[in-house]
Amino acid sequence: MVESTAESAGDVVDGQPTVLIVDDDEDLADTYALWLNDEYDVRTTYSGGEAMESLADDVDVVLLDRRMPAVPGDEVLGEIRDRDLDCQVAMLTAVEPDSDIVELPFDEYLVKPVSKAEVVEAVDELLFREDLDEETQEYLALNATEESLADRDVDEFRDPDAVEELREAVADAESESVRSQVEELARLKDVNALVRGVDRALVEAASREEVETQSCRRLVSEGPYEFAWIGGHVAAFDQFNPRASSEDGGLDESPVDLDESHPVTRAVEAESVVVVADPAAVADVREQDAGGGPAAVVPLINRDTVYGALVIHVGDGHAITPREEAVLGELGDSIANAIGAVESQQLLRSDTVIELDFQVDDRADALVDLGATFDAEVTLEGYAPVGDGAVTCYVTVTGAPAEDVLEWLTERDDVDNHRALDDRGDAVQIECTLSGDSVVRTLLGASANVQTLSVSGGAATVRVAVAPEADPRTVMEALESQFPGAELTAKREVERDVESTEGFRSALDEKLTERQQAVIEATYNSGYFKWPRESTAEEVAEAFDLAPPTLHEHLREAQRKLIETYLDETS
Repeated sequence: MVESTAESAGDVVDGQPTVLIVDDDEDLADTYALWLNDEYDVRTTYSGGEAMESLADDVDVVLLDRRMPAVPGDEVLGEIRDRDLDCQVAMLTAVEPDSDIVELPFDEYLVKPVSKAEVVEAVDELLFREDLDEETQEYLALNATEESLADRDVDEFRDPDAVEELREAVADAESESVRSQVEELARLKDVNALVRGVDRALVEAASREEVETQSCRRLVSEGPYEFAWIGGHVAAFDQFNPRASSEDGGLDESPVDLDESHPVTRAVEAESVVVVADPAAVADVREQDAGGGPAAVVPLINRDTVYGALVIHVGDGHAITPREEAVLGELGDSIANAIGAVESQQLLRSDTVIELDFQVDDRADALVDLGATFDAEVTLEGYAPVGDGAVTCYVTVTGAPAEDVLEWLTERDDVDNHRALDDRGDAVQIECTLSGDSVVRTLLGASANVQTLSVSGGAATVRVAVAPEADPRTVMEALESQFPGAELTAKREVERDVESTEGFRSALDEKLTERQQAVIEATYNSGYFKWPRESTAEEVAEAFDLAPPTLHEHLREAQRKLIETYLDETS
């Protein structure tokens, strides 16, 4: 059995590579940045001189305009090569290329105007080239130069001999090893384009079943794979349950028993792709032969929640490279995120929910530890996710002096910000941002809505609601993975009045962005709307690590959408 992980390529897919954009047309440069911001760490400069100062060892790709005043792109390119910076360079120009580009040491050449798809594809490919050997990279650079001149006859160039020599150099550089790596690069580009297509399709999925089925089918119908299927991971029973595949019927849905050496177990525990040479090592779930190529097991994990694993069977004659593993790992993240999103939407729209009650006495959670330390009662009044896995909680602490509680919170590494909102002597209302492991954060990651949480006697009683289509075991296992002593104490199905409340909330949630929703909840819970105000905009903004003007912008837009929804729903 052969296995590998995607760690070697994780710096590219998971760590956001750095792209430096250099163009004296500020609007154009800002447009490129807008196209790339979601996937990459983008730096923008508006002149060749500014670019010279921004060149650094951590830059992976440079998008470089040729025709700029004072310091042209050709000069910036020369500086990059003279400093031996390890980055790929794509030249961008509105000028028809001529034989003068033959001696320029760029890696790709794009003629303006360029589309978003062309820019994104060029950056993706240049990043993929980084793993190729020097000989292949040199061939691809020469080939890019030749292709940019391919639409004209040789005698039309200012220096026909230079173009002829270029074409001969390209032919001489194409060895068997180079051809093999170029074919591998082409396959990787296809897989990457496929993954982006699946990402776009998942946005429109309305159920977990649709997310999983469409992902599997697209991988086979539009990609280079033979068979794909998804199973649910049930850690409590050490089982893997097949439930969706790229084919209609023909899937054996019998549970697969897991042990610590099983590829699914290893993939989930390592949170990385595992490749096995023999597909049967995962499970025989298909009536017909799945092919003799390897299989990739892709974990589906969103935050701390394990939704299962995607298993991809590759045809004979193909290997899965570390870079392809990384791309498939990115796909697994997208599928898990989409499952979490659709289950959250189903929870908002459903007229029936599943309520789960838990008891947690693990003092790794700051709120549980707070109650246990002071033998106090802690009641969660509200919460708002603030990014990077942190959540701002609004709690009432009864039975402990406010000064002592605030001092205790100051000493905790997992509490970023905290302050007293209302001190009534016997009880104090506190805002605190939890950045470490917390019950609230874990449950939110499992697409569960935390309805109540109270700590008494050193233990928290928690009630959550999940959509009826969701698997409660996913929520239970997510909580137990972070807090092993957590215990499920009750489960019930509850009808709710969706016409008067959830219908309105669903309409509003469709309009609000996650950030706007978090800001409006935080400002309300912190007493910003009370008179006199219990919190200022500056204090709320600090909890979100935002500038006050930015918070005001989010708040005004959220208020506008709230009033608009109210008028629409009541008119």
